[in-house]
Amino acid sequence: MFEQLRPLTALLRWRAYEMRRYIFCENNFGCFDYLLPHKIFYFLGPLTIFFSIDYNPWSYLLPHQDASFLYTDPVNIIGFWIALDDATLENGCLWFARGSHKSGVHRKFVRNPDPTAQPLLMYTGPSPHYQKSSFTAVPVSKGSCILIHGQVVHSSESNKSEKQRNVYTFHVIEQKNTKYSSKNWLQAKDGYFMNVYRNI
Repeated sequence: MFEQLRPLTALLRWRAYEMRRYIFCENNFGCFDYLLPHKIFYFLGPLTIFFSIDYNPWSYLLPHQDASFLYTDPVNIIGFWIALDDATLENGCLWFARGSHKSGVHRKFVRNPDPTAQPLLMYTGPSPHYQKSSFTAVPVSKGSCILIHGQVVHSSESNKSEKQRNVYTFHVIEQKNTKYSSKNWLQAKDGYFMNVYRNI
């Protein structure tokens, strides 16, 4: 299956002009100066557990906050979750914990301060416990885009239906008056991430 997906993965990389032109369209972001540190294409086929084509700490999609993985001071990360198929209760739509965007960042996923020790990546605290009753399901139709506040707790369950549920998602950070944590698990190879408006 991985070999079958490899050609499609390549098309979704940075240098796929059509994808970049859509993501970096100035109309999507207004006048803000955004950086784009992270993007993923999620394949969630019929009757499968959650699967991601790239290794990433989102691959399980237990309840989590995006700001835990891409922490900034102040927190201003925004997730763009684009449904490429209808997302339903049966095939793994998103669930959101009401009011959780006001609760701060509960823990962070960072690089081990000792680069010679294991694990190389670690959490700064135990997994929080979230009441299932506090979550609301958000089924959406194909083509919908959900904007996700960096501190909102959200999750997605396995696809228990016979229909696929594929998603393209990316995260943006307003860089003005913002410091990207040097402890984050994800660091730019050359010291900076792509600017939304300067890389079309």
